[in-house]
Amino acid sequence: MQGFSGLWAKVVQLRGKWQQKHTLQALLLAILICLPGVYVAYAYCPQEVSVNGQVIGIAKNRQIVKAALATVEDAKCQTLSYQLELVDQVVLKNRFFLAPRAGADQAEMVTLLSTLNYAAQGIAIQVNGETQVVVADPNAATQVLDKLKESFITVAGSEETIKTVTFIEEINCVPVWAVPGEILSAEAAVTHILDGEEADANYIVKKGDSLWSIAREHDLRVADLMEANPELTSEALALDQVLRLNRSKPLVTVMVTSEKTAQEAIPFPVETQESKDKPRGYRQVIQAGVHGAREVTYHLVRHNNQVVTQEVLQENILEEPVKQVVLQGTQVTVASRGLKESSSEGSGRLSWPLRGGITSSYGTRGSGFHRGIDINGNTGDPIRAAGDGKVIEAGWSGGYGKLIAIKHSGGIVTRYAHCSTLNVKPGERVARGEVIGRVGNTGHSTGSHLHFEVLINGKTVNSTKYLR
Repeated sequence: MQGFSGLWAKVVQLRGKWQQKHTLQALLLAILICLPGVYVAYAYCPQEVSVNGQVIGIAKNRQIVKAALATVEDAKCQTLSYQLELVDQVVLKNRFFLAPRAGADQAEMVTLLSTLNYAAQGIAIQVNGETQVVVADPNAATQVLDKLKESFITVAGSEETIKTVTFIEEINCVPVWAVPGEILSAEAAVTHILDGEEADANYIVKKGDSLWSIAREHDLRVADLMEANPELTSEALALDQVLRLNRSKPLVTVMVTSEKTAQEAIPFPVETQESKDKPRGYRQVIQAGVHGAREVTYHLVRHNNQVVTQEVLQENILEEPVKQVVLQGTQVTVASRGLKESSSEGSGRLSWPLRGGITSSYGTRGSGFHRGIDINGNTGDPIRAAGDGKVIEAGWSGGYGKLIAIKHSGGIVTRYAHCSTLNVKPGERVARGEVIGRVGNTGHSTGSHLHFEVLINGKTVNSTKYLR
C-alpha cells in the first residue's frame, strides 16, 4: 500500500510539471500571436496631436504625423538654407476608440503643422556684451566686421597711409539659437549697424536757449540742427518754437589711425603801425603779405570718419612768409556824449582778438557756409576780448571745442572757438583787450587757430566789418 501511494505521488508530481511547462509555452505562444496585433493597433491607431499643450487635430496614425513633420522641416530647410531644430513641443496621444479611418491624412497634417516654430543656429555679433545682429555663420560674421571697417577707411585720401583699423567697443561673435527670420545677411547686418539708432524727436525752445546750447545738450552740431530745420535762416530762436532733432549713431565706433603728408600755406604775420595823424578806424595796407609754404606730416585719429586727434609729426619749411604791414589810425575824436576812449560797448567797434593772418574768411566755403573768420595762431598764443562785456559761455561746445562767448551791449555777441585753455567763467565781466584764453586745436579743427564769430541780434555777420 505504501508502495502504491509513493507511485501515485510521483505521477501527480510529473503531471504538475507537465502542466506547468505547457502552460508557459501556451502563454508565450499567445504573446507571440498578439504582438503584431498590438503593434498594428499602436502604429495605426488615430492620434490626437497637440502643439505646446494645444490640440490642433486628429491624425489617422503615428506614421502620418512623423511623415508630415519631416515634410515641413525639409521645406523650411530648403527655403532658409539653415539646419533647423524644432522649438515647439509636439505630443501624440492614442485615440483607440475612434474609427481607423478617422483623422487627417498626411497632406492635411502638413497644413496643420506648417506653422510650427523652428530655431536655427547662427552667430550673434555682440557689442559690449549686447547682441546687435545675428548672421548665419562665422564667415558671415567676419564679412560684417571687415565691411564695417572698410566703410570708414574709404574717407582717407590717397595721400594718407592707414596704420591701424580697430573697434573701440568690445566685439564678440557668439553661437546662438535664433528664429530664422532674425538671421540677417552680411549686407543687411552691416546696414543695420551703420544706421544705428534713429532718434527722431522734437524740442520746444525755452527761455535762454540757443542753437549752441540745444546742440550741445543733445550731442549734435549746430549744422545738424540747421539741416534738420531748413526753415531756420539765422540762429535767432523764438520761445515755444519746435525744433526737429534727427540723428542716428552707428552701433559701433571704428577707430582709424593714419599718417598724412601735405603741403600747406603758412599765413603771413601782420605788423600794425599806429599813426596818430590818422583817425581811429583808418586802416591801410602799406606792404602786402605773402603766404609761405611748408610740408607737414600729420598723425590722424578718426572715430567713424570724424577727426578727433591731429598731431604734427614732422614739418619742413619750404618758403618763409612775408609779413603784411598795416597802417592804423589812433587819432581819437571825443564824442559829445563823453564815451571813454577804451569803451567798445555801444560803439559797434571791436578790437582784434588775436594778431595773425586770416586763413579762412566769412561766407561760402566749399559746400558749406563759414560763420566766422579763422585767424592764424600758435597753440598758447593769448586770445583777448574784442570788447567790454559779460561772459555768457565758457566750456566745451561740440565741434567748436573749447569755446568762449561774450555778450556786449547793442545786441552784439562774440565767440572764440578751438581754445586750448579758458581763463574766464560764465558770469564774469571782461574788459576790452583782456586775455580770456589761449589759442588751441580743440574740436573739429585742422590746426592751431582761432575761429572768431560776431553775432548781432542772434545772426552771424562778417566779423571784419566790426574789427578795428
